Parts: sequence; C-alpha cells; structure tokens
Amino acid sequence: MSILALCFVVWAAPFDAAALSAEARAVREAAILQLAHDGPPTRQLTAYLRDENARVAIGVAQALRLRSDPRALLALAEAADRLEEERGLAMAEALVGVALDHEVPLRDLVVPHAPLLHRRVETALRREVYRHLGTLTRPQWDHAEDYRRLLAGGERAARVLREIILDGDRPERMRAHACWALVRVDGRGSRDTLLAVLQDPFPQMRWHASAALGSLSSRKATERLAGLLDRERVDKQTRSPALTAIRATGAVSKRAYVHLQRLVRTAKLDLAVQAASALRACVRKNEGNAELRKKGEEAIRYRVLLVLTAKGPAVGDAGYAALFALDAGPLPESLLERMRGHAHPLVQAAATKDPADALAILRPVLTPEQSWGSYEPLRVKVCDLLLRRHGADWADKLAFARSVLGDHNTFAQRRTALRLLQGIPRCELDPLVAQVKRRLTDPRESIQVAAAVVLSRAGHREGDLILATAIYDGAPWRVRTAADALRLARSDLPAVDPRLPPAERRAQAQRLRARILAADDGE
Repeated sequence: MSILALCFVVWAAPFDAAALSAEARAVREAAILQLAHDGPPTRQLTAYLRDENARVAIGVAQALRLRSDPRALLALAEAADRLEEERGLAMAEALVGVALDHEVPLRDLVVPHAPLLHRRVETALRREVYRHLGTLTRPQWDHAEDYRRLLAGGERAARVLREIILDGDRPERMRAHACWALVRVDGRGSRDTLLAVLQDPFPQMRWHASAALGSLSSRKATERLAGLLDRERVDKQTRSPALTAIRATGAVSKRAYVHLQRLVRTAKLDLAVQAASALRACVRKNEGNAELRKKGEEAIRYRVLLVLTAKGPAVGDAGYAALFALDAGPLPESLLERMRGHAHPLVQAAATKDPADALAILRPVLTPEQSWGSYEPLRVKVCDLLLRRHGADWADKLAFARSVLGDHNTFAQRRTALRLLQGIPRCELDPLVAQVKRRLTDPRESIQVAAAVVLSRAGHREGDLILATAIYDGAPWRVRTAADALRLARSDLPAVDPRLPPAERRAQAQRLRARILAADDGE
C-alpha cells in the first residue's frame, strides 16, 4: 500500500476515534501500523505532520509514535511546539506516548524555555496517565510492571499521580492504582502523600496507602506505620499493611516492639499470626539484643501454647498453631512434645523435624476427605510451607495440587499450587495435566501464565504457545515471565529480550510461534 493510500485511510475516518465502528477502527489501526513499519523513511514521513488535513497529520504522528527513531522524536517535539492548538496537542500526545512506550525520559524530549510545549506536554501526560490507570483492573495485583511504564514521565507524572491520589472525587480504583504507581515513579518522595491518605474516609484507600508505604522499605515510613499500632481506633485496613511493612524491614521502635508482643498474645488469631511474623522479623533484625529476642520468642511461644489449649474450631486452631510454630523459631522440647501429641496432623507435622516423618503425617491433609470451608486458605498455606521446607517429592506435590486447582479455590490458592509444580517432569505431570490445561482459560492472567509455565517446562507445546502469545501482546510482567520461562524450558528456541521495543518484540514472538508450530508439525 502506498503512502497516499495509507494517508487516505487515515484521513477518511471520522476525526473522533470513539465514533469509529470496530471494523473501521481495525482498518485505521492496521494502516497506521503499516505506515510505521513499511512506510517511507522518517525524514519523508515527518513532512506530513504539517499536512493541511489534520486527520492525516495526526495519523502520521501516531505512526511515528511506533518508531523509536530520534528524528521522529525531534519532529514530534517541534510540531507540538509550533502547530495550532488541536494539532499541537495531538503531537504532544504522540510525543508522550513515545517516551512512555520506549522508556525515554520525557525531560530529555522537552526543550527548556518553550512554555507552550511544556503546557501541551503536561496536558497530554495527564490524559495518558488517566487513560493508562483507567485500563488497569485490580490495584497492585498483576500490575506491578504496568506502573513502571510511567517512570519516563518523571516529576511531571509524579505530580499528576499526586493530584489523582488526593482528589476524593476520582474513582477509588484509579486512586488506588495511583498510590502504587507513585511509589514506582517517585520512590521515597511519595512518602508524605501516602501518609496523608492514611486519614482517607475510604477503608480500601487506607489499605493501599499503607501497603504501598510498606513496599518502600523505608525505616521512617515503617516507624510511622508502626506508630499506628499504638492507637486504639486503628482498623484492619491500616493495621494489617503496617504489620507487613514491619515484617519486611524488621526495624521498629521499642514502643512498637512491645505493642507487637501484646498483639501476638491477645489479638484475634489472623491478626496475631501477622503480628507474630512481624515480631519474628524484628527478632532476627535485632539478633544482638538478647532482651528483645527473649521477650519476642516468649510471646510467640505463649501464643502457640494458648492456641493449643483453646476451645474453638479444631481445624482453625490447628492451622493457626502450625503457622505460629513455623514462625516461632526454635521451640522448647516440652512444647514440641505437646504438639506432636496433638490430634491434628498439621500441628504434628509442624513439630516434626525429620522430613520423612513430617511428610508421612502431612499426607492425609494434602487431599482432605472433608472440606475445610473458610479455613481452606490456612490449609493451603501451611501445606505449601511444609512441602517446601521438607523437600517433598512430586507425588506429594501432585496430591496437594490436585486438591487446590479446582474452581472452588481462590486464585491465590491455585497460583500457589501451580508455582509448587514448576519444573515438574512430563511423566510426573501426566495424572494432573488435564487440570493444569484447564487453568489456561482461567479468568486471572497470572493463573494462565503460571499454568503455561508448568506445561512448558514439562514439555507440553500448549504451554509454549501461550507463552509466545504472552510475549507478543502481554503486559510487561507477563512478557518478562513468559520470556524467562521459555528460555529455561526450550534451549532450542532463540531467547527474547523483554526490554526490546514493542515492534521488535512482537516480530520475535511471531517467529517463535512459527517455530513452535513447525516443531509440532514435524513431530
């Protein structure tokens, strides 16, 4: 197709892209893609940025956006500065898109002493941030690498993200995404903004702000979160991430340390388990402080003993007792003896040091005859910890995975089972291959990728094809995971660098897919 024909396709469509039908939008996108890859050289193409027809100029700008040619960047920056308002803003949007897509710092593309260009870039970046955050689904989960795309926006992107976070009229999901994105873009500079959100009226916003603060691994931020533990009216949305942050850094004041001990001794079981993990991290961090270490270990041992003698749901108490024991460090022999005499195998296995004996005790719980109901996440977590700790063979891992991969389990539990199976040989996977393949159509993308990794490393070509597709059109985290998995599973295939520009990466993914299909035909 000639450049005139391509420009006609771009020009003939309605100016408002939202008004296009699905078919017309597909034709337009295909034309822009072909113009970017098979069109004339950049120098000739940039001349059309000043075409008298605005649709042609904007279509060419979108095509130049797909090129990482420095001349295209300079041409877009010049057009964004000199053209009239509507076209200039479109050129600025294309320029911002190039910066974010190819991770080129925006400050390197915007010349100083050009106020009009700066204003248009600010407007374009704001639109791009709103659009980008609006396309993401559940905050934090599956999107850690998507936030990285905004890094190229630098301080400008950070300023827009702060506006979104502090604007209570914005959708809660967008504000939550902005909390996580600000941490990636501005690092510890995001601390004050996130601390302000701890007073937000929406519980989920308090949770995301606390969790994002904890991810900074900043001693000052952790100290501020730990200070919240002393307050009487602190809800779970703030307290739980605060404990996670303390566990990550292991650094708190002596006052917060005392409060952690009190939580371990007196809080409800689920909160006490988190407090015990945080306390254990603090004990390890302050290994030289004998007094703190002694008091921390005493608090955890006390709770283990209390749970073992409590009169509550036997299944829940047993699971929590096992978790406490796994977090408690060295336990006195008298307490271990009491745990070995407990009626529930989870507690017995957690107290048994010999791997063979522990796994023999654990096997009835790997595939339980009765449902654990609301305590199923507890069973999954304890079994996963024990299987990893004792180096279980594939038969035990398969038995556990079979009980966890069903549709009735949560996505986190299914993902736990699939990660445990990574590296399984093909002959061992055969009894479970149908269940794993069913997860290729799971609603969660992370489950699809995890299942594809298991199948690919076991030698099943369905997994290879899913991974090649993920490299072609996946989110950044999917591209990286899929590329690493294929590199480990298929040494006969060329490795794909996930940092390549999108066009080159897609071309390599297409060649990978063709080679995988050709290998299938050969077999």
